[in-house]
Amino acid sequence: MKFEVKTASLGVNGTFQFNHVRLDRDYNHLLCLGICPSQVVFNMWDKGEISKGKGGKLVRMAEGQSVTHKITKRFSEMQAIEQLPGAIRKIMHGQGG
Repeated sequence: MKFEVKTASLGVNGTFQFNHVRLDRDYNHLLCLGICPSQVVFNMWDKGEISKGKGGKLVRMAEGQSVTHKITKRFSEMQAIEQLPGAIRKIMHGQGG
């Protein structure tokens, strides 16, 4: 099981911008970690969900290219970091691991 990990700090508008999301890399799940002044939050999706837009709208990082994207998430769309171990266990059991 391979994870692509992206981090972003909480912006003044209350969102995280996770940059350089690539679908051409070898990973199973995208794990996004949001860094706030007093806590860390997360969300994750399997690569198929990301490619279908279920993790959020993929926006091109640069005009004229289709390799790297960004996903913007609101704080309310994220989960407390304390829930991360359980979420990973759920994925591992779902994959037979």
